[in-house]
Amino acid sequence: MPGPDAGTGSPAHPPVVTQGMTCPSSPCHEGAVLIAVLGEDGRLGYLRPALPVDQEFLDACGQHGDPESRFRFADGCRQGGCENWSGRDCSLIGRLISARPADTPEASEVSDSGLPRCAIRSDCRWFAQEGSRACGVCPLVVYRPLPAHSDQDRHSGTSVG
Repeated sequence: MPGPDAGTGSPAHPPVVTQGMTCPSSPCHEGAVLIAVLGEDGRLGYLRPALPVDQEFLDACGQHGDPESRFRFADGCRQGGCENWSGRDCSLIGRLISARPADTPEASEVSDSGLPRCAIRSDCRWFAQEGSRACGVCPLVVYRPLPAHSDQDRHSGTSVG
């Protein structure tokens, strides 16, 4: 649910929201939600509704390798508790948009009807910040965490395309 500071907006000009946002690039853990499955074409297929991640899912999924390399998960945006928080917004989505492959649509080319069928758009941190530009790159983003001993943040393993 958008926070009390939510305004109105369109896909090109999203509302400004400061609380109650969902991070669309969360690690897999109990309490997160499964929002997408990676297809053979390397693009995400979104689930509606999102599915809660419980211990049973973790046990089953863990038997088949790294879940973040096959699925996308979402959880509450941690803002200042996340390495990607700039002090006012998520810096990750800006980096991902900048790294966007040339063959993905520009924001002006993506209409409401062309946006992925996403279960979290109404409270997605990336959509709140970047509107349809975030949706244009989101299906290409795969979360690949780095080894625990890495000094880099855990989302920096996220790749586009």
